[in-house]
Amino acid sequence: MSLTQERLWVMANMDGAASAAYNEPMPFELRGPLDSHLLIQALHLLSARHEALRTRLVPAGDPALQVVDPPETGFPVTFGNLAGLPDAVERFARARREVECTPFRLGKEPMARCCLVALEPEYDLRLLAAHHIIFGGWTRSMPLRELGLVYTALQRGRDPSLPELTWQ
Repeated sequence: MSLTQERLWVMANMDGAASAAYNEPMPFELRGPLDSHLLIQALHLLSARHEALRTRLVPAGDPALQVVDPPETGFPVTFGNLAGLPDAVERFARARREVECTPFRLGKEPMARCCLVALEPEYDLRLLAAHHIIFGGWTRSMPLRELGLVYTALQRGRDPSLPELTWQ
């Protein structure tokens, strides 16, 4: 791990319990027609491309070891359709808290997750959260931009190829 990652690892585990203080929530409103299956496929392709999205930090000495899961692991994403439900607002608030405020189990799961919530026929919300160890500053913009490019390519029936990564 880098020195910054080591510092965040130690701070995230200081009290003996994982904390959500280092979760980076990224909610997005999506208006218009959305193919949720293609968006989920795009997230899986992005996870295969970026090792950080498949990395777990496993305690192994001082302070942890990075374990990169195989590309076919996929991206942890759930889907909920709340359209037309009388308690949709409450269910959405609960889903948002779960995605954004649940501490990551750093050694047991990847450090990013997503929940796609349909609120109306053409109104969806994407709730994305990542641990600050893997997401922060400029590292946040590249995968999000690529997600749009991959989704658009899939939607148009094209190969979602992106330029080779120069580093992971």
